[in-house]
Amino acid sequence: MKFSSVLNILGLIGVFIMMVIGGGILRWILPGAIGFNANATPLEVLGDNGKRIKESYQNLKSQLFYRNSQSVNAGKYKVSRSVASMMYDERTTIEQRMKYERRVIRRAKPDHDGKLKIVPKDEQKKLINNASPDVIDAFAMREYFEFKPRVAWRVGR
Repeated sequence: MKFSSVLNILGLIGVFIMMVIGGGILRWILPGAIGFNANATPLEVLGDNGKRIKESYQNLKSQLFYRNSQSVNAGKYKVSRSVASMMYDERTTIEQRMKYERRVIRRAKPDHDGKLKIVPKDEQKKLINNASPDVIDAFAMREYFEFKPRVAWRVGR
């Protein structure tokens, strides 16, 4: 397995831990890790004129899913064959799980302010037998790092 694949897997594991256990615990387990609050205010972006603008999303999670979808459609991301063929569980590969979970991520009707949003997690779970779409969540949350500068990980002290 390529080292870059290992790093991608570690990144997904980190995001998964952050979602399931919580950012506070994650920072204790992995010093320098970044916590994630799905209901946080969407991040500002640089407009064409170079000025920072606020995009019209209900929350940070919606912003990341919409932007991740744009990146995927533009061919910006790809899951390597070695990662896609890894087993998610005893019967399902990562690729199969991502395709399974992907179908529950849907646009919700914009609210009265016209802000874009995705359907709530409770509705998503109903579509996949009360399972949580954690793999596709982790994949979409990697979009966060397009907004924030990359941080070098330091091993040891």
